[in-house]
Formats: sequence, C-alpha cells, structure tokens
Amino acid sequence: MFLIFDTMNGLCNQMYDIIAAINFCQENQINFSFRHASFRYNNMTNWYKVDFNQLFNESIFEKKYKFYNKFNKLKIKDDELYILNINELNDKDILTELKNISKEYILINNFWKIYSIKNKIFNILSNIEPNDKIMNYVKNIYEEIKRNHINYNFIHYRYENDFLLHHNLKIIKLHDIINKIHFDNMWCAQLTPLELSAESTSKTTGFHLSRPVLSATHMSNTNYKIYIATTEIYNILSHDELQLYLYKDEKNMIDLNIEERAFIDFMIGKYADNVYGHSKSSFSMLLNELKMTQNYYDMI
Repeated sequence: MFLIFDTMNGLCNQMYDIIAAINFCQENQINFSFRHASFRYNNMTNWYKVDFNQLFNESIFEKKYKFYNKFNKLKIKDDELYILNINELNDKDILTELKNISKEYILINNFWKIYSIKNKIFNILSNIEPNDKIMNYVKNIYEEIKRNHINYNFIHYRYENDFLLHHNLKIIKLHDIINKIHFDNMWCAQLTPLELSAESTSKTTGFHLSRPVLSATHMSNTNYKIYIATTEIYNILSHDELQLYLYKDEKNMIDLNIEERAFIDFMIGKYADNVYGHSKSSFSMLLNELKMTQNYYDMI
C-alpha cells in the first residue's frame, strides 16, 4: 500500500493535512507522498491545484521521514491508482479500511478531517517550510530586520469579511488589540534563529521596514517592534500609522499567490519573539502551537 495526499484549502488547513498524513504514515510504517497543494483564486473562496513543491519544500520530508517519496519519482499506471472519497472511511478503523482497497496506490484529499492527530504536532510542524522561491522572500525580510538590530513581536490580524461571516464574529479594531496586548514578560518556545545563506541578498524584496521608533503606546518593550501579518494592510492603517510597524509590502508581491504570501507571514511569525492571533484562525493556532503558547487577542 502506498498513500498519496493532496493538501486542500487554505495554507494552514494544508499544514493540518501534512501533519495528519505524516503522523499516520510514520506510525503505521506506510510509504507515502504528497502530489498537489492548493492555491487560492482571487475571489478568496475557491482553490485550484498546483504541484506540491510549488508551495512546500518536500526535500525536508525526504531527509526526515523514512517512508516519504517524492511524487515525481513514482511510476504509477492508471489501473494502479484508487481515488478515495474520505466519506468512504470510518475514522475509527482507517488502517483496516485502507488495507481492504485492492489497488496499490491510494489518493486521499482532506485527510486531516477524518484522522485525529494524536501526537508529534510540534515536531512535524517545525519541519514544514516553503519552497526556495518563498523562502528567499522570508530570508530577505528576516535579514533586513536583524541587520537593523530589531527584535520583534508578531500580531496575526483577521478582519476580512469571509472570516468574520464564517465564524459569526464582530470586527475587533487593530488599534484596540495593540493597546491591550502586553508582550513583555511573556514566555514562549524560542526556535533556532533562521540561518541566512550567502545567497541572501542585502536588498529586501517586498518588505517595509519602518524607521521611526515606536512610542510606548504601541510597545510594551521599547526595544521591540511589532510585525503585523494581515491582508491589504493599507486599508486599515493610515500612511503615518504604517510607519510605526513592520509588515510585508504586498504591492511588491503581485506575482505571488495568496497562500504564498500567507506562508511568508507564517515564517516571520515562526521566528518572532512572541505571537498573538485570533482563536478561530488555524494560522494563529498553529503559530501558537510552535511557540507553545495560547496567545489570542480575542480572549483578553
């Protein structure tokens, strides 16, 4: 039996797919691969499939996980592949039901929806990284921050209508969030700093580094700046307000898909000193999982 997974929907749902697949296959010693990832159309509510390595770095999986195989190395005949509908599976005995399928290769979508992730979330999540194209953006931003000797905290801000409507929420103003969060004296897991290779350019691509020092109103510790991860930040902050914060400049990222931009923010959050997000956001939940914290601005 060989399992092939397509990761579906938004970036962090795709991460849940990856975590579930790796957890299940490693635990049961099953060979597996990832075939497709998902990119979002501009309407924000629909996705299309792309090769997995257009979003994720699968070379890490080859090194870390004994049973992983790159999809492009597989030779699969049409009559060897079974396309599984997850509704066919009983989540209480997934392994037995998969073994009862006669074909060697089984393709699964949305695996995380039926498989309860039991353990090793942190260990697997810390190995999920973007491909080289996206990682170059991340390294350039991170390099610029560190070259200016800036420590930074991170807020993942959700205000978009689709998010609010889906969860039946009222908008929380960014200014109110910043004023009530206290980053100082917080504990979180500190990850190894991002290593910058010789290829990292000194010129930052798609990043705004604000020069003015933040006022005490916007900082708990005057040595720390705040990186704000959100969409279309220009719609919620004035030009003068934008000078106070760190953020990715989406105007210089028009060639990137929404999921690629989200991955940039996720990686910057991964290496931040502390993070805050929304308790209904899978992005915020996974970052807090990495930091071993429960920092949600809607719960304070």
